[in-house]
Amino acid sequence: VAALADGRAIVVGGAVAGGVPVGSVEVFTPSPAGGAFALAVFSDPSLARIGATATTLLDGRVLVTGGVDGSGTPITAAALIDATATSVVATGSDAPRAEHGAVLLPDGRVFVAGGTTVVGDPTFATPAAAIFDPSLGQFVTLDSLMAARHRPGIAYAGGAVVVFGGAGPASGGFSGEETAERYDDVANHWVEIAG
Repeated sequence: VAALADGRAIVVGGAVAGGVPVGSVEVFTPSPAGGAFALAVFSDPSLARIGATATTLLDGRVLVTGGVDGSGTPITAAALIDATATSVVATGSDAPRAEHGAVLLPDGRVFVAGGTTVVGDPTFATPAAAIFDPSLGQFVTLDSLMAARHRPGIAYAGGAVVVFGGAGPASGGFSGEETAERYDDVANHWVEIAG
């Protein structure tokens, strides 16, 4: 789900009964009575992803990254939904990942970190990190996280990206990762946050 500047939200990807991924795009419009969902004017097979993220860019487009297809194969090609939710185009490739974290940076780029290559299984967690630059339509690979993290928390706080929690091989698979780390963009290096 990605929130739009006008108060609506775009819902993309996911799966229906039986784990079959869907490529439809829905637009949620809030109202005093609660709101309503409506299918957008298109459906695109490139958006049929399970475990992807959707992030609204500063220009109103929505970046969709990661996820897996119906056979469980990670999707590395990212996609951009235009600001009117009427079309989608492919853009850049990232590391194979699903159930990862993504956060919009103040300069308009998107920071992507962690995830897993097998949906629902943190023993396949990845420490991969990257930044998507919409002006180039490309991902730039960054230094790997200190800990592989499946379903991590991610935030931009205090002028830096902070990644925390999640689960991974180092935390015994399905138990939580109890560390947090901050990305030093000058040194392209992760620094553990004490406590």
